[in-house]
Amino acid sequence: MRRERQQQSGVHLGDAPRRAFDRLEQRSKLDGLDVQFIGAAQTVAGSMNLVRTGAGSVLSDCGLFQGRRREACERNRDLRLLVMDVVAIVLSHAHINHSGALPMLVRAGNRGPIDATPATRDLATAMLQDAALIQEQDARHLNRHAEREGFDLVEPLYDEADVLRTLGMFHSVPYGLKSYLTPKIALTFRDAGHVLGSAITVLDLKAGPDPRRLAFTGDLRRRDMPI
Repeated sequence: MRRERQQQSGVHLGDAPRRAFDRLEQRSKLDGLDVQFIGAAQTVAGSMNLVRTGAGSVLSDCGLFQGRRREACERNRDLRLLVMDVVAIVLSHAHINHSGALPMLVRAGNRGPIDATPATRDLATAMLQDAALIQEQDARHLNRHAEREGFDLVEPLYDEADVLRTLGMFHSVPYGLKSYLTPKIALTFRDAGHVLGSAITVLDLKAGPDPRRLAFTGDLRRRDMPI
């Protein structure tokens, strides 16, 4: 009987018990607003924050989870959100634990614009292409052994074609410029000082009787350090 081989980028071992990931998700509700922390809740990897409003859902970051192999495999194969409900994506910076699952979102059918600073867009071009190449090379390596040893073949989470489609959906937004994701949701990026292009994401929302402002820091620089 063929067995399933585990891959760091996301293949789930056959009958292994699934973790109760719900406990790692956190949610905050305000009038007309629902914020769900899907990734990087009680951990530092796989940043993914979903803001639901009556004007549509906005995803802040869409990163790959990094951790123990079994857990990383299970989490990265499941985006845990309704892909087609997301009308816009906002990316704080290019690191893979914040951007690495974007091609999965696009591969699943989402065609919402991806807003990022110009430098983040440039860095993400190289990093996402590199991530796809590493996954494809790892899959080929594992599959050579799998064919000899009777394991099931593995597939990468996404390939170069998925990355190219994803990059075509990026929209550059400079620091300090207010940009409207929808008529009722405005975005402003502030310098976070973490890496080139990294940003604090500020969302101004017309949700419920009063306007709301949400800020996602992403990763921040150390105090009193230039970067």
